Formats: sequence, C-alpha cells, structure tokens
Amino acid sequence: KLDQIKTAPQYTGHGAGLTVAEWKDFLKLALDFHVRENTFIDLSDAWKKWGGNRISSKQLLPPNSMEKQTNRLKRWPQCNPVGQQSRLVRLLAHVLGLDPASDTGRDVIDSLLRRAWEDLVNVGLLQQAADGRFLPLEELAFAPLDRGWACPVTRRILDVTLRGVTPYLPNKALSTSVTQCRPIELPRCELLFDDFVSEEARLVAIRQWLSQDEKVQALRAQGLWSDLSDRIIEGSGYFRTAEHSAQQSGRRLDEYERDFKTGRINLLSCSTTMEMGVDIGGLTVVAMNNVPPHPANYLQRAGRAGRRAETRSVALTVCKNNPHDQHVFANPLWAFRTQLPAPTIRLESPVIVQRHINSMLLANFLRSQIAANAGLDKLDMEWWMLPKSGAPSDRFVSWANCFQDEKEPGLSVGLRSLLRHTCFEGVMTLSQLARSAAAMLDTVRMRWLGEFDSIESQLQDFQSPNKEKEPAFRALTMQKRRLTDEYLLRELASGGFLPAYGFPTNIASFETLTADELQRNKAKPPHAGRVENLFRRRELPSRGMATAIREYAPGAEVVIDGLVYRSCGITLNWHAPATVDAVNEIQNIRQAWRCKCGSSGTSVSSDDLTHCADCGASVPSEQRFTYLQPAGFSVDLYESPHNDVSTQSFVPVESPWINAGGTWLAFANPKLGSYRSNTNGLVFTYSAGTGKQGYAVCLACGRAEPMSVEQGDPTQSIPKAFQKEHRRLRGAQGGETS
Repeated sequence: KLDQIKTAPQYTGHGAGLTVAEWKDFLKLALDFHVRENTFIDLSDAWKKWGGNRISSKQLLPPNSMEKQTNRLKRWPQCNPVGQQSRLVRLLAHVLGLDPASDTGRDVIDSLLRRAWEDLVNVGLLQQAADGRFLPLEELAFAPLDRGWACPVTRRILDVTLRGVTPYLPNKALSTSVTQCRPIELPRCELLFDDFVSEEARLVAIRQWLSQDEKVQALRAQGLWSDLSDRIIEGSGYFRTAEHSAQQSGRRLDEYERDFKTGRINLLSCSTTMEMGVDIGGLTVVAMNNVPPHPANYLQRAGRAGRRAETRSVALTVCKNNPHDQHVFANPLWAFRTQLPAPTIRLESPVIVQRHINSMLLANFLRSQIAANAGLDKLDMEWWMLPKSGAPSDRFVSWANCFQDEKEPGLSVGLRSLLRHTCFEGVMTLSQLARSAAAMLDTVRMRWLGEFDSIESQLQDFQSPNKEKEPAFRALTMQKRRLTDEYLLRELASGGFLPAYGFPTNIASFETLTADELQRNKAKPPHAGRVENLFRRRELPSRGMATAIREYAPGAEVVIDGLVYRSCGITLNWHAPATVDAVNEIQNIRQAWRCKCGSSGTSVSSDDLTHCADCGASVPSEQRFTYLQPAGFSVDLYESPHNDVSTQSFVPVESPWINAGGTWLAFANPKLGSYRSNTNGLVFTYSAGTGKQGYAVCLACGRAEPMSVEQGDPTQSIPKAFQKEHRRLRGAQGGETS
C-alpha cells in the first residue's frame, strides 16, 4: 500500500529534504516502532489473554485531536514542549539536524509527522475504529531478507532504517558509532529446497554449508549468527508440551495421549497419573523432578522409557536437598537393591471393611438390575438416582434395609467370608451391616439430590425466552449434565460409599467453566471422563479439602494446562439454595476455637466456646473465629483465563491446628517434654486469605474476596467488590448485595 505514495513532503531550510524512498522507509519505521510496538492493532478480546503477558489493544487519535488521552487512546506523536521526545521525533531530529526544542525545528518535525499520519490514513493502513485508528492485523507480513542493518544499540538485524540511523536512538545520540547502523549481507541456504535421499544426508549437507559459507562465518564472528540460527537452518525439532495430570478432563487426557503417540506432542509434563496403567509407548526419556517415595514408584516411572523399539533410553532424576533424595543420590541403585515389603491388608478398620461390604452388596444388587453384558463401569448417576421415587438407588436402600440372611443364602456366604478375621466378625450381624450400607448410600443420595434440586431451581429462575443463549443458563446446564453423566462407581467411591484405594474422599472441586469456554465447546458432545481418574469430581479439577482451601481459595490464581484461572468465590449448590433463615445450617457455618494448652475444636454454636474442653481455661476471643466449610470453589463465569504466568497470586499457608486429645505422658526424660496420642484426634485446616484477615462472602451467589486492613483501619477492610451491588458469581444475573 505504500507504493501508492508518489511524493515526499517538501519543506525549506535546515538540511536536505527526504526522497520518496526515504519517506517510505520512515513510514515503515513509524508503523513498526510506534504503531505495532505499542499495540495500536485490532487485537480481539479473545486473543489478548494468549499473548503470554497481559497486553491491551490501543487506538490512535489524530495529531491535532483535542480529545483527552487515556490508557487506550493515544495521540499521534508530536514534539513535546518539555520532557522526553518520542522515538519518531528523535529520529527525524537526528537525521535532519533539527532541534525539537526550537520553534523552527518543532514546526518542521510536527509538519512531517502530520503528513505521515495523513499518508498512512489515505492509503488505508490506519483504519477507523470506534474512537480512533489502528493497524489491521492482516497488514502484518513476513519476508526473507538478503540485506539488513546491524543495529549498534541492540545488535539486532533490522530490515529498514532512515539513512542508516537506528530507530533505537538513545536520548543523547552524539556519536556516529552509536547511531549509524552497518549494512550487512544475509546468507540464503539453497539446500533447503533440494531433495535428499535421507534426513541424515540433508542434515550433513546443511551442517557442511554452515561451516563453510563465508557470510555465515562473518556474521558468527560479529555475534549476529548464533546457535539458534544454526538450529533454524537445520530444521531442528521443537518441543510441544502438554500437562498430563489428574487436574485435566478425561477428554483432554485422551487427546494428549493420542497426540503424543502420533508425535504431535513430544513432551508431557506428568503427575502420578502416569503410574496408573496408561500405556504411552515410544518414550526415550523420563525425567523426574524429585525422587519418588517408594522403589516401586521409581521403577514404575522409569520403566516407561525404552519399552518399544528405542535404541536407547534415559531415566533422569533430580535429587533435592532433603534426606530422602540425598540418600538416593548417594545410593543410585536404591530402587533395585531395596527389598520391597509384602503388601498387607489391615482388617481392623471399620470404615474400610464396611466399604467392602457395601461393594459386595452393590454388586449383587446390580447383577439383578441390569443385563449380564452391560458394563458396570459405564452406569451413570442419572440412571441410578432418577426419578427420585423408584430409582435403582431407592430400591437398593429398601432392599438393604430389609436384608435377611435366609433369603440371600449365596450372598450371605460371601459376606461371612469377607468378614472373617475383621473387626466386625462376631460383633455385628449381616442385617445390621446391610442397614449401615443403606444409611451410607442414603447420605450420598440425599447429597446428590440436593445438588440436583439446587441446579434445577436456579434453571427455573431464568424467565427469558432466549435463555438458552445466556452464558449463565448454559453453564448451569453444563453443571447439570456433569452431575447426571458422572460415572456411578466413581461417584460412590469419591463419596465414601465404595473403597477408594488411596484416593481422597473428602475432596473439593474447582469450577473453571467460563463463558469463553462455553462458546468454544458448544459444538462438542458431552464427555463423561475416565473411570480411573478419581482425583477429579464432576470432571472438574479437584483436591483434598485440606489442600483445596489453600490452592483454590478466593484470590488465588491456579495454573492448569498452561492457563491461569483466578478463584473468585465458593460454590453454594451442594444443598438447596440458601435462605436467610437457615443459612447457617445449609452452608455449614461453624465456630472454631483454640486454647493455649494446645487443645482445639469446632462447634455449631459460639456458646460452647467460652472454656476449653480439656483444661477448663477461658478461650480468648482472638483464638475464636467463624468459618465456612465450602462445597467447592469457582471462577467468575464472565472472567476469562489467560496464560500470563509472569506474576501469580498465592494464598499463604496457615499451620493446621492439631489436637490429639487424651492424657499427656512425659518422655523418658521429663525435661524433654511430654506427648499424647489418639486414633481419633482432630486436625483443623483453614485459610485466612492473602491478607490473613479472612474473607468476605456473599451468601446469595458465592462471590468471595480476601479481607485486608487498609492503613490499620479495620473499618476499611471490606473489599471494594462488596461495597456496592456486584455481579453474581454464576447463575442468573441481577443485582446482589453482599
């Protein structure tokens, strides 16, 4: 488009004028070093968050505009009466020998810059937007260079200059060696377009050219040709990475494993999910960033490499400065020489035994309800829970409550065999254990139906005829589908009804669904996830509650698969929607206390917290506070994630309160202190927010913000988000008051 310009601006005095070619060079520099570099480009909002850091698209105002400048509206550069001059002003002043502080110099430079604005507008390179002008993204282009300019300031190779002067002019550019670029010849490797019998032959030929080409050697001697330039010419492979962890959805893990096998991804950053029977194959390197806790873990991970036709494989372990890692560093054959203890089953735990009894009862019930060839691992919660009356779960509770040994002889034999040598043998009858199973399932059932009814109630709040297009309505629909499509066995295991085999059961989810993701995934069919991934709940990132209240707490930023999500509140829909009259009961708001003797506890009522339950001493008010146990955490539905990891907000870790209870016993040497132990102790984990002042929570929508004391005045501690009506965290929008 610059070819449309046929004349250069004319002016009299103070140096020779610019030729048409030089004027076009200046316009190119203006586009590159002012317009593009300062992001006066039409970047869509959907693109901004993927730039690696947070950038904003700005617009240009005409040089004679009287409109007030803002962060997103900037005036086209002119000479400043005082202070530092813009890059374009300094460049023109230096090339033309003008003084921008003088009246004459300022008039000439300003007239040239106004002409530059007019030319760029007239040829269509600066297009009109709502408030100003911008450079269309389609006008950006790339082309190979045969000649360039070596910048003396940045040591970069530039494609254009104005009379050989670098655009990176320092504020006081007096020396030619600092301002004048040096022309250079750039090599072109014609071998890139030739055919070779093999990839190895091509690489040998290119490396020979790199070592013999005179231009390459000259640029290398000047520091303008690096090893990265060699790799670009060689066509070296690059790393495309992905996160393979339990925080990912089943659909995403399936895609990553498929792409890794086909070579579209060549580096997976894995958590312990890679120990769970996932067969990747074709691995050449396994790198561990710490020593696994057990030799079996190490062998399982290291054994992933070299299982196919690889000629060589490597298992690399980084040993940190802790006793376990340093022991392994001093004994590299640790995993091969350590004798592994035989696995044992502990039968004295009532919880574990009861869950296995539940499993046998459920298996027997399901065999009578579904076809023999139906997959038990594919049954979902909708089939199990709905309709509320007469659903399979309802029938199971009734059957278990009415269980009699003589009516189920085969099952009774199996249950007695399971109970042999356990804590229940000779203590509880099969009928009692079956009723316990019914009570446990009824608890899971009521909790699930409470969530389902809550979502149904919120969906009914939408009265708009176009409600299907509203992000909040679609988000609730997605949550309902996650609830009903959840695998039955995974839900019962995570809910504590079935054996979980080491997986946490008291877990909290992090709702990461946003309006942007709804728009991207609207065409994708629902995906129920992977059965073996019990670390995820409702196909959402999940953690054990003790970890979740720190990592997912409101105000924290969580990185998942390269994206940064900011936690903005808690989810309230684990029971029916909260009401003012019963909010304490519904949202599980309780009181916590701690005594100077070390005892601690929780209570529903603050009346129980006046004195310590162990020593009887009064509990000071600063050792008592109100807390809320959340069902889960959530992002703002209308706040988009981004990939700027340059700064990240973390919530400080609070030391848990540990209360073993029981009697204090002195050590063998009483001077060393005393101790107590108990199998039914209390560990209270909590989060006090980024400012250690707790949180402000809206009990109508779940939005939460950390409290902070501003300049020591506690009256100013309420976050600004709650000092006026705020947008709902999720769900139907409307004015909410904290």
